[in-house]
Parts: sequence; C-alpha cells; structure tokens
Amino acid sequence: ELFEDLQKVHHARFRVGVGSLLKASPYDAIRRGDVDVVAVRMSDMLDLSVDWLALAAVISREDPREALVTSAATVQTTLAGLPEGATVYTGSRLRTLQIKARHPHLQVDSGLTDFQKRLRLQGEGDFEACVASMAELSSVGLDEADSRVCPLEADEVMPCFGQGSVGLVCHPNHKGLIKIISKLDDPDARLCFNCEKHLLGRLELFGGAAACG
Repeated sequence: ELFEDLQKVHHARFRVGVGSLLKASPYDAIRRGDVDVVAVRMSDMLDLSVDWLALAAVISREDPREALVTSAATVQTTLAGLPEGATVYTGSRLRTLQIKARHPHLQVDSGLTDFQKRLRLQGEGDFEACVASMAELSSVGLDEADSRVCPLEADEVMPCFGQGSVGLVCHPNHKGLIKIISKLDDPDARLCFNCEKHLLGRLELFGGAAACG
C-alpha cells in the first residue's frame, strides 16, 4: 500500500527500498544512489544521528501496542493467566526482560526466528503463546477480531519507542523528491516520534539500555 501511495502522489518510478530487506545498510544504499527512498521502521531511527539523511515523511502510525497470541484451544487474554511453566516466544529483548520481570512463572524463548515461522510454530504447539506487535500481526492479516489475538496495554508490556511507525528517508539534496513524498506525512505521527526520541535522549536510553530501562 505504501508503494501505491507513492505512485498516487507522483507518476515517476522511484527506486524504493525497504530497510529490513536491503542487503547493505539502507543509509549506505541512499548515499551510493542505489535507491532514492527507503522505508524504515521509526524504532530503528530513534538512536540514529545521520546529518545527511532527510526524514521526508512519517506515515500514519499503526496500533503501537503489543499483543498476546495463543492457540484457538487455549485462548488467554493475559500473560498472568497462562499456566505455570508455559513457554512464551518473543523475538524482542525489551519484551523478554519485561515478561521475565513481571511473570516469573513463565518460560520465555527469545531465539532469533522469522516472525511468520514464529507464528507457525506457536500454532503447531511448540510453545503456548507468542508476544508480538499489533503492527507485525497486521502485516500477516491478523488483528484483534481474531479470537487468538489479545492486545496488551502498556502497563502489561510496554512497546518500544517508535513502534508501529514507518518513515520514508532520502538524501536531503533531493528537494523535489522530498516535496513529493512529504504529501504522505502524518503530522501527528511525526510529533509522536519526535517526542519519543526526545524522551529517550533525556533518559539516555539508547541501544541495549532502552531494553533495560
């Protein structure tokens, strides 16, 4: 949908890259001219300081909350309600630390596994539950209308700063391109990102410290 939006605001064919799919650093790809625009997760930009990058647009934010995913047979709405010794999978250090601290009765598996494989393994019974972002779930067609999905409020599992936001970055010299892409900018989403980045800076929570904060 993002690429369709770019075509709507301009008929030219931009070379658009998705940060997580580029073989090299998305920022190096822009510098070399391999791509004109890169779509990046705003959570990846919070502790990044690259003076020559232009954040041309922050797309309307998706649901930033985390969610608990259980099997259809053992629908559960809270982590506290899972049985003693139940295994919860999550690929995030921030989620892992929070779940271990607040729910010591659970086992947490945070091994690096592809998100869709994670959901498949959970569905096959390899572990009782999975904690993922609502934005991740939305990308594979799951939402809270599905009985297996239960959104978690921030007081149970706090999402990472910038979660659910996607930005479009390009070289600041491309003034015409920035003007075109800026039509996709959501002022509220940009304001939220700026506030969250400022808060991280004030608290000096960068890198691994953000997960431990």
